[in-house]
This record gives sequence, structure tokens and C-alpha cells, in this order.
Amino acid sequence: MLLVLLGAVGCVLLIACLNVAGMLLARASERTKEMAVRMSLGAGRARLIRQTITESLLLSALGGSLGLVLSVWGKRALLALCTARMPLPRAEQARIDGVVLAFTVVLSLASAVLFGLAPALMASNVNLSERLKEGGRGMARAGRFWSRSFLIVGETALSLVLLAGAGLMIRTLAALMQVNPGFNPDHVLTMRLPLPTFRVPDRKKQPLYYGAILAQVRGTPGLQSAALVSALPLGGWAVTMGFDPPLVTGKGEKKEFAAFRAVSPDYFNVMGIPVLMGRCFQETDNEQAPPAAIMNEAMAREFWPSENPVGKVLPFNKGTTVVGVCGNVRHAGLSGAPEPELYLPIWQNVGVPQTVLVARASGDPAALIGPVQLKIRHASADQAIEDAATLRKVVSDSISEPRFYMVLLAVFAGLALALTAVGIYGVMSFTVSRQEHEFGVRMALGASAGDLLRRVLARGVVFALAGIALGIAGALAATRLIASMLFGVKPADVLTLTVVSCVQLSVALGACYAPARRASHVDPVVALREE
Repeated sequence: MLLVLLGAVGCVLLIACLNVAGMLLARASERTKEMAVRMSLGAGRARLIRQTITESLLLSALGGSLGLVLSVWGKRALLALCTARMPLPRAEQARIDGVVLAFTVVLSLASAVLFGLAPALMASNVNLSERLKEGGRGMARAGRFWSRSFLIVGETALSLVLLAGAGLMIRTLAALMQVNPGFNPDHVLTMRLPLPTFRVPDRKKQPLYYGAILAQVRGTPGLQSAALVSALPLGGWAVTMGFDPPLVTGKGEKKEFAAFRAVSPDYFNVMGIPVLMGRCFQETDNEQAPPAAIMNEAMAREFWPSENPVGKVLPFNKGTTVVGVCGNVRHAGLSGAPEPELYLPIWQNVGVPQTVLVARASGDPAALIGPVQLKIRHASADQAIEDAATLRKVVSDSISEPRFYMVLLAVFAGLALALTAVGIYGVMSFTVSRQEHEFGVRMALGASAGDLLRRVLARGVVFALAGIALGIAGALAATRLIASMLFGVKPADVLTLTVVSCVQLSVALGACYAPARRASHVDPVVALREE
């Protein structure tokens, strides 16, 4: 995905370079008489090329310097988007160092030379006798207009590719936000409580230790109920246990391991996880009681698809009885299907590597972080408290990766769209200014302002449509690179491509309208007199 983002940056840079190239082409067209005078005074073609390239290098140096200044704020904004679960490698170490500076300088100079070369060659290719005899701008040359129009096609195609990628990521995020996680994240507070081994060296005393903390927390004003779990949903990890002998699934396959979570009796109530069959855990499900387990619906369908699993005995811990079946919870992530999983009473399973407190509040759970922490300190002053947050934030953080990429692609697509609009406006404005004499003649011969308006708009729309067609082909190939990041939408999504194409066409029409309106208001007397 980082390579995809690098490609997106490259597209924005290419569009900017095409814009500058279009500006330099227009400037070179305006300076042909100046170049003719210089050549008549003894300047060679190489001298004129060097002059034009030097001007391009100056523009590039100014732009690169401004980019470096803006990159300081850009880096801060980028890091602000990162969270603890963001897989951006060593994001906190990102800095503007000598390597970044050298890369920026080389890229700026290379862009200046590469995209300033064509305007330099055009400016130096001057017919002295023809240009010195010209007294005005004359009619616009079709060949030069077509060369600048190719810039419109290229910019439109590149920006459409970025718009398609951003649109797919937006739809992915929208689809993820509609997924039912299997629990109710509203009004729930969570915090991780690592076991202090120096205070509880005997793991068998762990239930007693955490039981005292839980009893203290339940007395917090504003809390409805509280519970413990070994690993929070969407936390990114789980513990597995082995079956001896292996269980046989409904398809006749053997299964040797299953994921499990140790929970306290009120866990399903606090999390809003429905118990579909059997019963919840009770306070009596402790070390003195027979081993019990609750399995999720996915595990029940896998091992007993046509039977009631309540009362079945699982081959571990000297035989564990299934006392209930609960709804599926998406523990691995919102984009993944629910996996078969067991829940075990935390009072019967000592040695859990970590414990998470979950508490349901009657109001805003964030307001109870301080009071709950104070209750925990009263129960155990040495207990560490980590990752205190609302469960709603945990759910939000679980989709931080697609949201991060969506924001970046949307920013790059927005920049590309803005640059494309500027480029189209610049090309069409220059073309209209070069064709004022032609428009004056047309109006003198009876053409109306509406005819000229439609003529200029149609010309811009034709090239925009060509760029859109080329961009759709590029998007169909490029969006396959982010297929693994998509959820609920395919790379070749017709709706997304249609919407971004309409957006691109609307922007192109808006950029063409001002030059077209100016063309429709040409005074034929003034236009003909200027020539």
C-alpha cells in the first residue's frame, strides 16, 4: 500500500509538471517574436534553449523550496492520522533529513529539465522572416492547440485514476462502518490490567486478585455492570487451545485447536452479546465447579450443524461441558468472517496472559475513566492501567488502516482534481485569447454568443471525455493494486467509476465555462481592429 501511495504522489507530481509544461508552452508561443529578435541579434539556438531551461529550473527551485517548507506541516498531519494500530513502519521516526532533501532537489531539477525541454525546443524553433513580419497574434495554429490539448487528456486521465482509488476506499470504509461487530459498543469503557507478577506470583491466586478489583469497580457511581475478559474483541490477537483427541467437524474433518477467551459471568451482558442457547456463566462456575464452556454460533455450526450443542463434552481439561451458545463476534476484524471460538469462565482458567476490564455506563463512559481508575487503585495500588478508552473508540481504531489510506488517497485525488481544473482553465483561456480574431469574424458573419459558448465548451468536453475514457482504462488496472484493502466493493465497481467520471466531467465543464463565456462576449469590432 505504501507503493500505491508513492504512485499517487507521482501522479500528482506528473499532473503538476503537465500544468507547468502547458504554461511554458503558452509562454513560448507568446515569446516567438522575442526569440526571433534575439536570434537576429546573434543568439544561437543552443543559447535560447539554455535560457528557457534556466527559467524552468528557477521555477522548479522555488516550487521545491516551498514544498520542503510545507512538508514539515505535512509530516505532522500524517503522524496525526496514525494510531497505535497503524502499520506505517517507524512513522514516529519520519523526518526531513539529508536523504529527503537530496531526493527533493534531484526530483525538482529532473522535472524542470524534462518538462521544460519541449517548451525550450518550441521557443528556439523560430522562422525569423515569418515572425519578424508578423504584427499581431494572428490565428491560432491548430497544431499547437492540439499539443496543448493532449495535456488536458493526460491530466484528466491521471486525476481520474486517483479519484477512482479514493472512491473505492471511501466505499470500503462506509461498508466497514455498516458491519455488525456482534456486540454493542455504545456506553462501554475498557482498560487493560496487566497482571503484576511481583504481587501475584502464584497464578492460582489470580481469580481472587482480579475478583477483588472487579468488586471494587462495580461500586463506581454511574456504572451499570462490569466484567473481565482475557482479550478484547478487535484487539488483534487471541489464544488457542488444543483438543485431545481432536474434534471432528460436521464435514468429517479433524480440528486440533480452537481460539478461546476467558470471561467473567457478566461479560455477555456488558458487551451486549446475545446468548442463543443454554445459559450464561455464573459466579458458581469457579475452580470447584465442573469445567464449563460457551461456544459461538460459528463453532456450533461447524461441529454440530444439525444438533443442539448444549450438553456436549469437549475433549480438554478432563472434559468440558458446553453450557451455552452465543452470537458471533468479529474478533479478528470487521472485514473478516466470524471464526469458531470458545468462551471459558475466567475463575476456572488461571494463567491468562492479560485481562481487560469492560464496564457499561449509564451515560458517557469516557467521563468514568478517572473514577474507575481510582477504584482500581483502592483495590491494588500497584496495578498498572493501560489503554483506557471507550469501546466505540476501539471499534473506530480497528478500521484506522483503511481510513488512513482513504484520507491520503482522497487528499491526493483532491489535489489532482484541482490541478487538472487549473490546467484545463489555463489551456482553454490561452486558446480563446489566441482565437479572438476568429471569434470576431464568426460574430461578424452572424454567429451568436451562444454558438461561440457551445463551440468552446464542446471543444473542452471532447478532450475531457477522451481523458476520462483513458482514465477509466487506467483505473481498471491501477485499482487492482488495492484489491486486498477493499471490502464490500470490487476494484472494477461500475457505480464508483460512474460517479468519479461525472465529477471529473463537471470539473472540466466548470474550468471551461469562464474561457467559453469570455469568447462569447468578444466584440467583433474590437477584435478585428486589433488585428
